[in-house]
Amino acid sequence: RTLGEPNGMLAHTLVREADVQRQLGRIDEAFATYRAAERALPPGAEDARSALLIQRGKLYLETGDLPAAEREMGEAFRLRRRILGEDNGLAWYTGSEWARALAALGRVREAEGVQREALTIVERQLGGEAFQVSLILDALAATLTRRGALAEAEALEHRALAIVERHHPSGHPAWETRVRALLGAMLANGALRDRPAEPGALVERWRAALASRPDSTA
Repeated sequence: RTLGEPNGMLAHTLVREADVQRQLGRIDEAFATYRAAERALPPGAEDARSALLIQRGKLYLETGDLPAAEREMGEAFRLRRRILGEDNGLAWYTGSEWARALAALGRVREAEGVQREALTIVERQLGGEAFQVSLILDALAATLTRRGALAEAEALEHRALAIVERHHPSGHPAWETRVRALLGAMLANGALRDRPAEPGALVERWRAALASRPDSTA
């Protein structure tokens, strides 16, 4: 690929391409495309750089390079707070993702503090039913699982799935991701004795339990 002069729009495009490669499991290609995106960054393109850092940080996290993940995602968090403001919701969503790396490195209490702050800020700015809230709930649930707070982790995954169902239909990739996360949380907490053969079976159990609650709005 011939990149020519540094170009922020090109860098953003390459980051998106690398993210697709990452999701498809084409790891080496994704790293190569992120490197191309970095070369394409013009001086001062902090927004494009923060996007590169957070996405490449996720790839480092997925491939087990925890120090690199923490370094890049932490830098993205700092950049976005500087660009967008200390209390900006997008910046704090980035912080909640950075905290996944902190938790994986054993800095669980620090990670939990960041994610709870992120949840408060994003709920205040976007409302409790915003899709971004479901992502932060999932990140916090993963951290709580690491320190053994299994009941709260399961409750957060229940809420995350309820939010996603308001945004996406059953079978959507985001819906399937939340169902798998809820299944893992319920199994870890002993709320299920067996693993349902199909995601839909778990969801039917979940909906029935939700509908039976006195305060249910489902």
